[in-house]
Amino acid sequence: MIVATVIEKTLYYTRIMSDTQAAEERQRMQQELLGIRAVFDEGGKDKSGKMTYEEFEAAMKDHPPIRDIFDNMGISLLDARELYSVLDWDESGDLTIKEFLSGINKLQNGVCSPWDALATHAIVRNNRNKIAELHADFAHCDEESSQWHEQMQKRFGEHSQVMKDILGRLAESSPKRSLS
Repeated sequence: MIVATVIEKTLYYTRIMSDTQAAEERQRMQQELLGIRAVFDEGGKDKSGKMTYEEFEAAMKDHPPIRDIFDNMGISLLDARELYSVLDWDESGDLTIKEFLSGINKLQNGVCSPWDALATHAIVRNNRNKIAELHADFAHCDEESSQWHEQMQKRFGEHSQVMKDILGRLAESSPKRSLS
């Protein structure tokens, strides 16, 4: 009976501690969100709640709430450009607080939605097509360069022959002049 009472009280206090810890964590997260919201509200020249890359980079350097989030995830300030391009999913050039929070949530949870997977697949396919186009363009440029090189070689050969003819004629006419 005593053991059961001890176990019951231990479980009760563990639950209370868990609830307290959860409440503290919620409070900490709320403070983080308010800090982030303040950064977005004050960020930007027009105070629109959006950030350009330059403003985002400055916020990462100057505002502890933003810097702490990325430090906790192991993301370096050196990766700011890449991180910004990932978070700015609509490629508008402006990062909204919604994009920021949604991206951070996905980074923290490590879970992507089916839409994210489809979007990633589409981006990869698009990039693969662009690389194939670039490869074809480079092959075409290489072919044109080879043709141009052959034409120049042919012209240099023709010019060389013309120069030899001119020099030959000059050499033939020079002795005649000195004899006169």
